[in-house]
Amino acid sequence: MRAEGPWGWTNNYAVMPPAQIVERAKQAGLRGLILKVFDPDFEATVAECQKAGLEYAVENYVYPIRAAYEGKWLAEAYNRTNASFIVVNAEVEWETAPSDAMGSLLSAIVSLAPNAEIYASVDMRGGRNFLGYQEALRRVISGWMPMVYPLAFYPSRPEGYVESAFRDAVIDSRDGLAAFPTIQTYGDIGFNDVRRELEEVLNRGLPGVSFYTIEHATDEEWHQVELAMRYKGWPWSAPLSKPDLDVLLEQLVGRIKTHENRLDYLLWLVQDIQKGLSHAATAEMLGSFQGLAWQEYQEGKYERAKYPPNWDDLDPMGG
Repeated sequence: MRAEGPWGWTNNYAVMPPAQIVERAKQAGLRGLILKVFDPDFEATVAECQKAGLEYAVENYVYPIRAAYEGKWLAEAYNRTNASFIVVNAEVEWETAPSDAMGSLLSAIVSLAPNAEIYASVDMRGGRNFLGYQEALRRVISGWMPMVYPLAFYPSRPEGYVESAFRDAVIDSRDGLAAFPTIQTYGDIGFNDVRRELEEVLNRGLPGVSFYTIEHATDEEWHQVELAMRYKGWPWSAPLSKPDLDVLLEQLVGRIKTHENRLDYLLWLVQDIQKGLSHAATAEMLGSFQGLAWQEYQEGKYERAKYPPNWDDLDPMGG
């Protein structure tokens, strides 16, 4: 299926040049980008993807009041750019829409782009999966892209809220259709919870994931995405060569050093990097840096209140 693997969403409400978006995607090892067809930078981002060898899909936040036109616009963008697939992003406006509206949208796509794979980005919580528009989608689409936005669903961050968001979103396969969740990397959800989202995807053995959005993710949040693509066990991760690992580690160590008084962040990154290490030279480099951080910690150069509870018990060499 064309949506397998890791994908990133773009959003015209964020300010990031197309070349920078594509570079972020490449650094994280993404398969491709999901592009909004009416983004002012749509054509420029397509061109950057083509130059970089990245795939791209076309998407729009669709409205029932102009359903047939929405389908036409998506199909035309798909055909014009030779995109990988189409994403129908249907949200709250569809919950009370006429029963035939989604059928009109999908008919327009199928008539103009009969070979296109179509995926649905929808909110599946609270029985919405039984509403008419999702029933119409189920008959045509290749798979679901359920929205899993933990901080949007649970703004007070109750304990276990990331896991609860996955359970709420009904992301398990339904009626033989695969699920490719869209997870939250916006709204300052934080790198710890991006990590937890990624662990949920991995633990559930899902065939793909997408990140909403590339531009809104902080550096710390996006580093988690980069690192996750190097985890053992991710089905779409390509093994890194020794030079690749050296470059990755040098970049990450440089980034860690810019985060003073953020030893909580350093600890998470160190643990993640260790999962991807495969040769002694890189391990030695990391060990030296972690040993230095440990020494500085003991000398009181960091604020203890910012550490995770297990830092005092952590072997400085990662044991």
